[in-house]
Amino acid sequence: MKTVPQRFAGAAFDALSAIIAILDDRGVILAVNEAWRTFARENGGDDDVGVNYLSVCEAALGADRRDAQQIAVGIRAVLAGQETLFELEYPCHSPTEQRFFVARVTAFEQDGARFALVAHENITRRKLAELEAARLNAQLESRIQERTQALAASQAKLERQNAELEDRNQALAQFAYVASHDLQEPLRTLGAYADILRHRYTGKVLDERADTYLQRITEQAFRARQLVRDILTLSNVATQPPLSPMNLGEIGRAHV
Repeated sequence: MKTVPQRFAGAAFDALSAIIAILDDRGVILAVNEAWRTFARENGGDDDVGVNYLSVCEAALGADRRDAQQIAVGIRAVLAGQETLFELEYPCHSPTEQRFFVARVTAFEQDGARFALVAHENITRRKLAELEAARLNAQLESRIQERTQALAASQAKLERQNAELEDRNQALAQFAYVASHDLQEPLRTLGAYADILRHRYTGKVLDERADTYLQRITEQAFRARQLVRDILTLSNVATQPPLSPMNLGEIGRAHV
């Protein structure tokens, strides 16, 4: 009588969702599970028992050629004992949908012979989720890059505007300095002549009203000169002073 594991081994083998085949040391398919047979029928094939799977992989053509040949290399390496496990993710699209699989090859020994177990697992759901996440990440990185570039452009524009404003301020300060300096001389001359008239002719030729007018001319000339000096002072104050680092810690400790 078969033991419990032996009784259920065949049913369990067919119940596995992975597409599984057992190969001998030459690569010939000795057994397949129900998932392998179903996949083969859906793609126009048979159960493939007795077929040399290595030859099938190595003779593959089209877009699947490279992946199939890599699987053949992996099977040979596992059968030769060079690798304990071979894995490869690959696309296996159908006319109606995107599909992705992972091939896993392991070896086992029985009755002194070495065999390879080849399992193809459908990972389409996980792979599509990974591709979608990668797409969203790329989209997010693109948006971040666009915003960073826009921010850099805005910063550069602001720096240019600040530089232009600084140049204009300097030009205005220079103009105010030159204008105020040039205006002082005629105002001094005007005030001086008003003083001469007031001192020479007060009470002699000019009447009291004329004396009042000369006094006002002198006062307004002085006031105008003061305003010009204030403009000159403002032009010097408007110039950006040199900046230097300041240790706020020392200032804070000094007021403790």
